Amino acid sequence: MGRVSPLRPLASHRRAGTVRPSRDRLPHAGHERARSPRRRRPPPALRGEGAARRLRHRGGRRRVDAALVGRDARRRAGRIVTVASEEGVVLRGTGGVWVVRTLAGVEREVSLRGRLKQDNAPKLAVGDRVTIEPAERGDGWAIGEIHPRTSSLSRRAPGMRQAERVVAANVDQVVVVFAVVKPEPHPRMLDRFLTIAEANDLSARVVINKVDLASEAAARGKFAAYERAGYPIHYTSTKEPRGLDALREVLHDRTSVFTGPSGVGKSSLLNALYPGLSLRVGEISESVNKGRHTTVGAWLHPLPGGGYVVDTPGLREVGMWGVEPTELDRCYPELRALRDECRFADCTHRAEPDCAVREGVESGAIDRDRYESYLKLREELESVERQY
Repeated sequence: MGRVSPLRPLASHRRAGTVRPSRDRLPHAGHERARSPRRRRPPPALRGEGAARRLRHRGGRRRVDAALVGRDARRRAGRIVTVASEEGVVLRGTGGVWVVRTLAGVEREVSLRGRLKQDNAPKLAVGDRVTIEPAERGDGWAIGEIHPRTSSLSRRAPGMRQAERVVAANVDQVVVVFAVVKPEPHPRMLDRFLTIAEANDLSARVVINKVDLASEAAARGKFAAYERAGYPIHYTSTKEPRGLDALREVLHDRTSVFTGPSGVGKSSLLNALYPGLSLRVGEISESVNKGRHTTVGAWLHPLPGGGYVVDTPGLREVGMWGVEPTELDRCYPELRALRDECRFADCTHRAEPDCAVREGVESGAIDRDRYESYLKLREELESVERQY
């Protein structure tokens, strides 16, 4: 058996009789006894299962494998356990609570983080693509990022305020729904809807609903000017039914905004196209021949087989937004085709000589009612420009 070397005292660096300072750096009174070195306790894994079990169940101590989220996760140094964020699309929102559909098809109620409520942040809208993450306290979800938009449909906010109202974001097309009767269609209002779509660089198509209440020939004659201007027209009926298959085909795998005045049958039409939506429908007021609102706010509905449709409230006021008076003629396809042939580059198409647009009206290439609609809208835009 070999010779065992003597053990070196662990506390040999401390001189005997030295007075240890206390935490407040004042020396203890009286004689300081020499202390034997304290042995460090081994970790629980080396002390046996009993000691490890006592440590896990001891009050006030958190298990090292407990999952933490939110603020606690950020405070824990070294090992941070968090819940992964998810991406999705905003379906609807009211009272500060939004519903987001994730890529996995799960709908979650979420709030909006405070920094996204600042004035310089984009206003959240139906159709926005967002990233959601666990809320600060770990109880629910919050929108942490609004992704850049590929497109949006905006109009002027109701009233006299000069403010933008985003109807929907990331839109592929606008579907403007009017009824052939009940309520009676107003072409000037249809022109406003189409002009807003053109101003937002969105393709538009027109749906003339309730053709079972009048002959289709009469309906085609009433809206022939829009067909000549190049807009696709769908004549539909939910009673017979008629024209639904063709309309369903152009909605497939696209994000479409259904818009139009109250009472034209937007919700009934969507129910006929996609029975699973089960949207509320309203009746026409016989006294004023106007529809009652059945859709309170814009609502993005996923479609079977792919795509989304935005059901919007019926509009009785359609304010123009983002359209300069000098650019209005670009929002009328039939005027846009002739504007560059005018003698003057800044031609208003009112009384200038050698105006190709007015010549088109005289020859019948441009519908006179559509031309009068352009003049009225331009006058309105110029008046708003002078006010602001």
